This record gives sequence, structure tokens and C-alpha cells, in this order.
Amino acid sequence: MKYLKQINILTNKYRLEALKHVGVFFIILLGFHFFYNIFLRPLVDVEPYNILWFSLQKLLYTHSTWVLENIIGYDFMRDGFLITFPGRGFILVDETCSATKWLLHFLVLMLIFPGPWKHKSWFIPMGLILVHAISVSRIVGLSMVYVNIPQYWDFFHDYVFRPFFYLMLFLVWVYWVEVFLDKPKTTGKRFL
Repeated sequence: MKYLKQINILTNKYRLEALKHVGVFFIILLGFHFFYNIFLRPLVDVEPYNILWFSLQKLLYTHSTWVLENIIGYDFMRDGFLITFPGRGFILVDETCSATKWLLHFLVLMLIFPGPWKHKSWFIPMGLILVHAISVSRIVGLSMVYVNIPQYWDFFHDYVFRPFFYLMLFLVWVYWVEVFLDKPKTTGKRFL
């Protein structure tokens, strides 16, 4: 507690509130990462808990294949959670793709991070929809890579789309901090 007080004094004195917020962001993110892998991830194989992963996997698969078929115009076959491209191979949308971890990352981050609950009540659901949309764009993007430049699929899977999600999560969080947490106090005076 003594150290937290000293950190608050230093951040206020040198106007480092943003750095303090980023530190808290990363502590929550890393803490949840370890919590998820130790306690939640093992539930994927346990009935009835795995219904969450299965439901989100099915939702992601359905939305991704809809975009691939109706917007991108790709020809493929559906088989379970496989997206099979004739003559090319397939992509499996498994439970790790379901974005359950990412959705929970966002949810926990927003529940723990300070801010007015009147805004959290709508910001959290909108953020969850955004996280799902990012997940759909990830599956669609990986499908496009697989069809057009399959030799780069592993690179895009590991080094482009995964960091892209964390960047988007960070930007949504920055928006939260800038708009709802660190709202400047107005004095009623207007400057022209």
C-alpha cells in the first residue's frame, strides 16, 4: 500500500498518469492471460463448461463463412468446423479460434479498470461485438492468405493477426481512457 501511494505521488507530480494507466492495462492483461491458461482453458474439455467455447466457435464459424461466401465470393465447402477450399486444403476453426479468451480478456479488463459504470453498461457490450468482428476478420483474412499465398499462412497466423487483435484491444482501451476515464474537468469557461 505504501508503494502504491508513492507511485501515485510520482505519477501526479510528473504528470505520468497515462504511463500508470498503461502499466495497469498490461498487469490486467498478463494476469488474465495466466489465469485463463491455468484455470479456464482446461474447462474446454469439461461438460457443461465447454458449451461457451463451442457456442462461440460455432458463431465465429458461421459469421466467417457467411462473409467468405457472400462478401468475398469464395467457393468452399463446410464440414463441421472445417472451411475446405477445393484443390487447396482446409482451415479448421477450432475452440482456440473461438475468441473466447479474447472476449473474456476484454470483459475482465473493462470490469476491473476504473471508469463510470453508466458508460461501462453500453461500452462493454459494444466492445464484445467489436472483438467478435475482429475475430471474424481474422478468420476471413487467414482464409484469404491461405487461398492466395498459402506459403505465408503461418506467418500471418502467428505474427500478423494475433498482434493485430492485441493492438485493437489496446486502441479500444485507449479510447475508454481518453473519453471516459480522463475526461478533462470543465470550468464553464469557453475559449475562442
